[in-house]
This record gives sequence, structure tokens and C-alpha cells, in this order.
Amino acid sequence: MVTSEIADDGVLRDPRIKDPWVDGVRRFTDEPVILTTSELKGVARAAVEACRAVDELVAAAANDAILLRALGISPSLERLARIDAPRWLAAARVDVFRTVEGAVACEVNSDTPTGFAETVAIGDRANRRGAPGRDPSSLLEARWVAMMIEAAGCRPQDAVVGLIAPTEMTEDHNHLAWMQARLESVGFRVVRGSPFNLQAMSGHRVGLFDTPCDLVVRHYKTDWWAAREPVWIDEDPPSDAAPLERETALIADACAHGTVNVVNPFGTALSQNKRLVALAWEHPDRIGRERSALVHAAFPETRFLESMDLARLRRERTSWVLKSDYGCEGEDVVVGTEVDDAVFAATLAAARPGRWIAQRRFDPVRTSRGEQVNLGVWMMGSMPSGVYARVSDGPTDGTALGAPVRVIP
Repeated sequence: MVTSEIADDGVLRDPRIKDPWVDGVRRFTDEPVILTTSELKGVARAAVEACRAVDELVAAAANDAILLRALGISPSLERLARIDAPRWLAAARVDVFRTVEGAVACEVNSDTPTGFAETVAIGDRANRRGAPGRDPSSLLEARWVAMMIEAAGCRPQDAVVGLIAPTEMTEDHNHLAWMQARLESVGFRVVRGSPFNLQAMSGHRVGLFDTPCDLVVRHYKTDWWAAREPVWIDEDPPSDAAPLERETALIADACAHGTVNVVNPFGTALSQNKRLVALAWEHPDRIGRERSALVHAAFPETRFLESMDLARLRRERTSWVLKSDYGCEGEDVVVGTEVDDAVFAATLAAARPGRWIAQRRFDPVRTSRGEQVNLGVWMMGSMPSGVYARVSDGPTDGTALGAPVRVIP
């Protein structure tokens, strides 16, 4: 049985958490985020409605060339999306905040969401320490495993899972180790590698190294498979900007012949794009009245940055948040209330057209210490299955502290 403990220095000691520190600062806190049953229902409802809205938007955009161009989808990224789209939802984390008006979702992380290991470990620790209330993530692990078994389409003992990730990066080691351990615990054979280790196998199958795979669990970001361009005007293109044409063709052929399933689907090339939500404001006629109303109810006002009056944005700096299309974990996010006029103006000047949004800022309910709490609602398919809380003084980034969530009557 896996156990976790808190040492005298306040740091989580758990075999599932390999990096309890980041830049010399601990990543977790013991102080729980307390939700009433009613609040949890509201937070879960906001996550479900956000996913429902994204589902409608993906369905509208998947076969509409005008909407795809509006999103800025490159030809190589469009080819990836077409492998699965309009399928996109498998495991997702919806960022939800409590406000005085109720729970508000600001984005859906549907491509390669992280935090499984952290959610489970800090929940287990709170249970052992006798924290009041119940853990809303107690079924997270079981539901994820059940989804993988269903995706494989056969008994785990008869299947090989290819776990594809950027092998040169260590940031998501907890997440990858957790997934591998859970898969192996029910009988799957797991082979780990990067997209560059994919090989064509007989019978229109795809393999990692020389091992045919029945299921591919993808933790290599969709936009990294495609042609890559910087989001800043003054930024040089990345050294690995070329699309993974060979690797994409191998996966597409196997999927087309039904010899492999991919989780998360490549349809997340659309759902992960933050400009998708803006379609309801920018192209309501093509989206349709009912879909637009659904999106308006689920998300704050979201606009293409290039369609807005920059002078107005500068005047209304404290009312807006700027985000790049595929940024994640606080990367390429500029919150107007957190920067001064000069930084905000410089961001507007340097943001590459067609790659950014401006989203209306909302005021989250803060703790007694003035902190805000990002409630990352885990969705396993259409089912809310847990909450990963991160507490921070400002925007949620790598310095946010993971906290246990407890639900009381």
C-alpha cells in the first residue's frame, strides 16, 4: 500500500511525488480547501457546462474551413485534428473559480492535463491525517483506469499500451510514473517512448520501438506534433519547428484501420485551442444562436486579440486577461491586474496576430489570506471525477500550492 507522510520541514514524502519542491519552494500545503456539498455541485456543474460548450464548438469547427482559419489552425495541426475530431474528450481538467455570482470556468485543459498523482497523493494524506469531510477525488484513479480498459477494447492482460511523452523533459515525471503504475497494476504491458520511437508494424499497426501497441496514451502535446511558430513577434522559431510528418502518418494510418486507439484523442488540437471559445463572440452567425448562448453561459467574454481596439484594452487593463492559443500552466498568460501599464502595452505590441485572446477578467473569492483557489475539476469523459486545488497569491502558475480538498455537508 502506498503511503505519504509530512516530514518536520512540512514537505510531502510520497513515492508518487518525486519533486515536492520547485525552485526551492515546497509545492503542497496541508491546509485543506473546504467546499460544502452545494459548492461542489456548483463547481462540478460549471465544469460539465464548459465541456458541453467546448463539445459544441468542436463539432461546429471541425469541418468548417472558415472557422478553422479563424482559429489559426495550421495545415499540419488540422491533419492531426482530423484523425479524431470531433472526438476530443477523454481525461480533462477544467479550471473553475468560485465568485460571488457562483462558479466560473475559464478554460478546459483537454490535451495533456497533469496533476493526477498530486490529486491522489494529497487526498490520501488528508484522509490519513483525519481531515474533516470527504475526499471528492476518491474515485479518480478507478475511473481513469476504467476508461483506459474501455479504450483498449480488450482485457488488460492481452494489450500493450504505448505511453508517448517527451523523454527529454522531467517536469511531468510524477504524472507519467503514476499512469504507468496504474496501467501495470491491472495487467497492461506498458512501453514508454517518444513520437520519434514510433514504428510501422505489419497489418496497419503502429508500435513503439519494435512492440505493436493496442492503445496509445499520449502525453506529448498536440501542437508539438505540428509545425511550430512562436507566439511573440520578436521571438525566434524553435529549433524543432518542423511537423512530425512521419509519426503523424503512422498514427493516422493505424487509427483509420482501427488497429489502435489514442487517448487523449488528437481532436484536442481544436478543444485545447483557447481561441475556440472566442468563436461564439467572433463568429456567432456560423456557430449558431443556441451554441453561442451555451458558450456565453459557460465562459467569460472571450475575444480574438487582433479584433479588439488595443487603445481600449490599454484603458481597461484591469478588466482583461491575455492568453496565447496553446499556452498552459500559466505560460503566456498576462493578467491585467498583475502587471503595470507598460508591461501590458508591451504584451499587446509583441503578441503575434492570430495567436492570442483577450478574456474578460472575473473576481474570484479569496481566502482569509487573500489567496485565490483554482479548482481543477477532473473530467473522465462527461463525468466529474475529482478536484485538484491549487492555491496562489496571483495567477495559477508553477508556484501555486497543491492543497487537499474536503467536502462537508
